[in-house]
Amino acid sequence: MIGQYHAKWRQQSAQDGPVFQSWGSTRRPPEIELLYHLAPCINDVLEFQKSLHQQALGTGRVVHVPIWCLRWVQGGVHSQMTFTAGNHKDHSVYELVHDMVSKRSRPEDVEPLDVVVDQGKMYIVTGNRRGVALSSLQGIWRHTTVHAKCRLYGPDDPKV
Repeated sequence: MIGQYHAKWRQQSAQDGPVFQSWGSTRRPPEIELLYHLAPCINDVLEFQKSLHQQALGTGRVVHVPIWCLRWVQGGVHSQMTFTAGNHKDHSVYELVHDMVSKRSRPEDVEPLDVVVDQGKMYIVTGNRRGVALSSLQGIWRHTTVHAKCRLYGPDDPKV
């Protein structure tokens, strides 16, 4: 089984070309190419950040945001790593991560996070534990981009 995956990887690597290329033969420096190779979701993160100014703030509209674009406002997470409200009340954050890894639930099923956008940075103001679970999933699923459903607000919005 491992041999099959290794063969597929070698075949894909041959099609992609070498990861390390000279500066003159690529548009990006080799270090950046390596980063894209190791964490393909980086491209989605950068593209979303470029389009952030086009997102409607304060509308309550749900936007799918790459989890690596989000920052935390709170200094910590519930000491027992359990949810105290919502769909996962009295369940562990780790249980949610396990459910998503084992395909019993999907990142799209997680309730939206409330996020404040301030000077191009995005801060989770409600849903910290859900954010931790999705961020953990992104660490496991480096081959794809994990998106969080978010409601975006401006820094002066009275809702947040």
